[in-house]
Amino acid sequence: MGFWKRVSFFLSLLLLFVAALTVVRFIFYFKYIALFSNVSFWQISIAMLGGLRFDFSTAATLLSPFTLLIFFPGVPNRMRLVKPLLYLMLFWELLLIIWNVADVAYFSFVQRHMTFEIVNVAGDIDVMLMLAVKSYLPWILIGGLGLAVYAWFFLGVVSFFLRKKKRALMLDHQKDVVSGPIALAVILLLSVVFIRGGLQMKPLGVKNAFQDENVELGILSLNGLYTTFSTVYRSYKGEGGFAYLDSLPVLPENREQFFKSLVDGERETVDDSYPLARSFDYFPEEARRYNVVIFVMESWSAKFSKKLGGQYSALPNFDALSAKGFLATNALANAQRSIEGLAAIMGSLPVWKGMVLGQGGLLYQTRFLPIGSLFLKRGYDTFFIHGARPGSMGFDGLAKRLGFLNHISRDDFELTKENNDPVWGIYDEFIFGRADEEFKKSKKPFAAVVFSLTSHSPYSFPDKGAFKKFDDSVAFAPFLNSLKYSDWALARFFKKAEESDYFRNTIFVIVGDHAEGESTSGSLYESYSVPMLFYAPDIVKAGRFSGVATQLDIFPTIMDIMQSSSPFTSWGKSLFSVGKRKAVLPRGDLFVYQEDDYMLLSDLEKSLALYNISKDKTKNIAGESKAKSAKLIKSLQEYVKFSSDLIRDNRVIPPE
Repeated sequence: MGFWKRVSFFLSLLLLFVAALTVVRFIFYFKYIALFSNVSFWQISIAMLGGLRFDFSTAATLLSPFTLLIFFPGVPNRMRLVKPLLYLMLFWELLLIIWNVADVAYFSFVQRHMTFEIVNVAGDIDVMLMLAVKSYLPWILIGGLGLAVYAWFFLGVVSFFLRKKKRALMLDHQKDVVSGPIALAVILLLSVVFIRGGLQMKPLGVKNAFQDENVELGILSLNGLYTTFSTVYRSYKGEGGFAYLDSLPVLPENREQFFKSLVDGERETVDDSYPLARSFDYFPEEARRYNVVIFVMESWSAKFSKKLGGQYSALPNFDALSAKGFLATNALANAQRSIEGLAAIMGSLPVWKGMVLGQGGLLYQTRFLPIGSLFLKRGYDTFFIHGARPGSMGFDGLAKRLGFLNHISRDDFELTKENNDPVWGIYDEFIFGRADEEFKKSKKPFAAVVFSLTSHSPYSFPDKGAFKKFDDSVAFAPFLNSLKYSDWALARFFKKAEESDYFRNTIFVIVGDHAEGESTSGSLYESYSVPMLFYAPDIVKAGRFSGVATQLDIFPTIMDIMQSSSPFTSWGKSLFSVGKRKAVLPRGDLFVYQEDDYMLLSDLEKSLALYNISKDKTKNIAGESKAKSAKLIKSLQEYVKFSSDLIRDNRVIPPE
């Protein structure tokens, strides 16, 4: 095989894979076409062309090992060497295409491409497969046909370039001494150019996709393979974790004002060396020994509660409880996935790029005092109750790390057709019923987290006829019907609990783990807006809180209600505290920052989007509010730098 044929063969294989990635981009565009309703055809075309840079970079990077082996001098002329390599290359490409298509489906849940998720799916691969088969079987069959077509084209290209007569092969052996090394050098040079995304000074990066305030166009340019493997590569180079924060500014000169946004300086005592080791200034005799139960509701979105401004309610029982409770009307989830939401709620820990407790690593080794551990020290029973398998998403390790020693899961039930969803686990009514039984049996005060799962795709629940209140004419009807079921199951729990001895002495919290992604219609605010209710009619006065609130605020609010002077750690702030409030939320490798009425999307360097949520939650004003964006980016940098330095230096709480 001569020089030009080698280079042509390389380019043909590369272009074929790029074509597959581009097809997936068009699938992404048509699936989420509503996202692009406010941008012109010309802008979409430019984004598509920009996406080719990412596709070429992705293809050249992920195929580079095969490129080196297949085109190494001598190999192309030895069929017994090159054919197995090409078949292995085909298998690898098919796996990558499957991952890229899965990213398209994943986007509907979290409104971003995949990043570090590749390290989290291994333990639940069987659940993911069952979910895919149950929810997307027709699309899986179509996808299988698409993969077969791709394999046919691939083998056709291979057959075209490797078809040789014996005499031609003998001549190629003689030419290989000269043409082979030159061809390999050219192929490697082209690969480097493709990988870097061109001949510019700095290599291509995720941030290059975002060229203006239209975040959706940046998302269209990217692909899930590029975002996933760029994250893996940075971790391999040691640039994961917090290394990306080294260049950020130090804390502001006005440290006191900065700390007031995290703690209530008027009512809390703070250790200067450990700024989040804190306690309320109540007298010990003022402390109340209440039980605490936090219901973490799967995919509950605020937009489906009438009390929270929804057009119609899929949560009528929650709305009824809200009239008697303390409701946060502007509550945001610190998460886009359940494992992140649980870390924020149970540990009062922030969640963002490089800082996910469920992934282990540095954060697992950091000293902090979460809800479970604190109440264990105070002699409480602690429970983590859910319907999935104990190891699902790392729940078993997470519960222990956060001090919840009584872990009740799917394995603690006798499985029947009535109580068990074969994809995820036990239906909500049975989980909530089991929680009520455990609380009634407890001889000590208790702190518990009860995690629902029925309102997760594929939205299965018992007796579908009884809860099918929304027909197919209503958008997201399957999800809304599963919400109705979970809401009913919650009401059923409270009806039983109100007859118990523990009810009047218990603080109940109901909060969504994250918003349901597909129904957010691309709205940044809706992507995080969840219900949050503190319900204890004999303990907490009914009322409303309209300021910025996050899941991190649950722990300090509980400590405030209990009038406790016990030390604890939290990145949140009691809803009964005054002063400035802020929120930092994850979005893959990006950050969402809310302060006052403004919500910012940023990569820590520039503003990708800015919204004034009190005026218009969907209008991006980044282009016309550059001064405000710059100020918010500085505040975001300070917050993230402060938090990461505490964790990196293990200064969240002093050693005992």
